[in-house]
Amino acid sequence: MTSYKSKRYHNRCGYGIIDDVLNWVYPISIYGYWGGGATSSIAEVATTDRIVFSTQITSVNTISNLSQARYGLAGISDTENYGYFSGGYTDTYVSTSDRILFSNGVTSANTISNLLVSTYWFGSVSDHANYGYFAGGEAGGPRTANAYYLTFSNGIISSSTVSNLSQARHTLGALSDAFLFGYFAGGYTGNVTNLTDQITFSSKITSAKTIANLSSNREHLTGLSDNKEYGYFSGGNGYTAQTDQITFSTQSTISKTTANLSLARDFCSGISDGLNYGYVGGGNNGSVSSVTDQINFSSQTTVAKTTANLSLAREMLAGLSDSTV
Repeated sequence: MTSYKSKRYHNRCGYGIIDDVLNWVYPISIYGYWGGGATSSIAEVATTDRIVFSTQITSVNTISNLSQARYGLAGISDTENYGYFSGGYTDTYVSTSDRILFSNGVTSANTISNLLVSTYWFGSVSDHANYGYFAGGEAGGPRTANAYYLTFSNGIISSSTVSNLSQARHTLGALSDAFLFGYFAGGYTGNVTNLTDQITFSSKITSAKTIANLSSNREHLTGLSDNKEYGYFSGGNGYTAQTDQITFSTQSTISKTTANLSLARDFCSGISDGLNYGYVGGGNNGSVSSVTDQINFSSQTTVAKTTANLSLAREMLAGLSDSTV
């Protein structure tokens, strides 16, 4: 583990860590949100649940409900003011973007942030401060490699061809190291793949990163980050509990059995408090689930956390946190 000195700081969202070596701030979130998804009848919902990280309790938060019920959407956070739930599927592909205001938890449609192309089953990453990126997915039928970025200062979506995935695919997982790189992993290209692409935030350029490839071919997986040293890709097709760990300093990925989910499932969604724990909520293990697992970042072990279970069993939902990517 990296050796460093740290001190606590206080900002709008509470406390964080300042790394004296990297001169980098690691904020600690207060709340995480899971929005949308599909129930057992594959009926889309607008439901948004909120987890209070200090108590590890999840409950429905109706003021945060989506403006449009949908599943297969993606979430990103600017880690300061706003989060965005974008895209998805109702009875058709949609471009809708909803914005949640972190100061009061209220969600509303934000049309200037709508996707340029209606898409679902895509990946999303945030650089924490300037841009969020959406890539891949299914758009009107064909799999796509297209990428777009959302400028956090104005909420506007733009196309970014240099950020396009190296290979068109959907149902991939994604996560960010919060500063330098984001990763889009796995998915379906016509075949299930372990391919991982890396986006360099300073240049917006995406390319294949073979040392970061998943340990096995997987789609329908989710990603989450501790915002500092490691990221985790969990679950996937065939109802697997498998979790892979990417080490940000080396950009290499390995299977991490101690972090495997307590319940094998796919179409779940991961979020992080940015310091102590990550949470993987919902999914499908043959039936839709409300189960939430908690990964302890210090021990890299995962356990079921019943107090954090979703208020409504669902799959193909999206997650984000108020101060972490």
